[in-house]
Amino acid sequence: MIDMGYPIVLNLKGKKVVIIGAGIVAFKKAEKLLDAGAILYVLAQDINLEFMKLKEICSERLFCIQGKYTSDILKDCILVFAATSESELNERIKSDCIKYNILCNVVSDKGLSDFINPASFERGKVHISVSTDGESPKIAMDIRDCLEKNFNPQWEEHVVKYGEIRKFILNSKLGKMAKKEKMRILSELSPEHWDAFFNEIKMEVYAVEN
Repeated sequence: MIDMGYPIVLNLKGKKVVIIGAGIVAFKKAEKLLDAGAILYVLAQDINLEFMKLKEICSERLFCIQGKYTSDILKDCILVFAATSESELNERIKSDCIKYNILCNVVSDKGLSDFINPASFERGKVHISVSTDGESPKIAMDIRDCLEKNFNPQWEEHVVKYGEIRKFILNSKLGKMAKKEKMRILSELSPEHWDAFFNEIKMEVYAVEN
């Protein structure tokens, strides 16, 4: 079996995440985590100006704490990023996370990490990520940049339209088998036929509900 991680997309909205350290790497992760809706705690002996500016924008979800690390900050969190420049401290943070059964990313040491962050980009509802399993972040970013450069804007529109039709079918009063059949047809249709198909479904649903 290939020793690879399991790719997932986490719903972090309203969930506590902790970053220990406040350097450049920590700041980049903080921006992404806040974009994902996390309640973010940043602990470091020195909090730089960039974090303070970020706090002004996300004052209700970003808490910057200046001081030395203690495991108390880990209470009730679901993810931890050890982003300090001290390897011994990072190892201690990882050890505490094991104790409290919390997933931990040690940014400077893939071997100590429970997960890694892939290179990614978003276009509306489309989220594309690339990982080299930590072997070459540079190549992962190169692949991401290539995909982003060649991303077809219509794909984003298609996702929105497909989702609209899908939700309509699933929320309609059509029978279970009818819904299944409509979803099968939708999955086989090319985008240029979606509008006509959607209009047919609306008429059928109207007949059923009236």
